[in-house]
Amino acid sequence: MSTHGEQKVFSGWVYIQPAEDLPGCWVGHLLEYNIVSQGSSPSEALAMVREAAGLAFLDDLNSGLDPEARKAQALPEDFEPWQRMLRKPTLTPVSQLNPALHREFAVPVSLSFTKCVDEATSAPAISQSAPVAA
Repeated sequence: MSTHGEQKVFSGWVYIQPAEDLPGCWVGHLLEYNIVSQGSSPSEALAMVREAAGLAFLDDLNSGLDPEARKAQALPEDFEPWQRMLRKPTLTPVSQLNPALHREFAVPVSLSFTKCVDEATSAPAISQSAPVAA
């Protein structure tokens, strides 16, 4: 059995675009934390970035590190397409992302983690909570 304690939420924007060197692949970049992954569709690229970020943050937290230390590591030019998109946003649910209509996407994401204590061993542990709507 475990008891739940402190919760931490990390938020940012994932910029998604077609991969320049891999036809049919999409690249997602969690800009604020400079975490990049890819998938065969915009939705899969987003899911892969969420997974990569979740693993990186969980590793940081379980190692006593602060994932916020990763912030602002992306290059300023990596933010330019995202900033351009936000000037003329088109709001579309993630489930309706259509690569035939759009060639780039910016999606807000949040990842939540909860610090737990195993009552039998008194050992601390951190687990990723269910996704938080951004």
